[in-house]
Amino acid sequence: MLIKISQHFGISVDDLVKNERQLTTNNKSKTNSRLWLIALPIFVLICVIAVGIWNKHNSQSVNFSMKDD
Repeated sequence: MLIKISQHFGISVDDLVKNERQLTTNNKSKTNSRLWLIALPIFVLICVIAVGIWNKHNSQSVNFSMKDD
């Protein structure tokens, strides 16, 4: 079974067995970078929406005019 797996991935059986930790570490760093690529734009979008709501809430003010009626 290991020979078939190694042939499928194009690596030797020794590399498949000995470098298992290295492959797992590379997969974790790829997963972390993908997570940041998704989480960062979502965080920025939430911040933009929050600032927009805060500005709209604070812009409700009373306008006075100095006209003589």
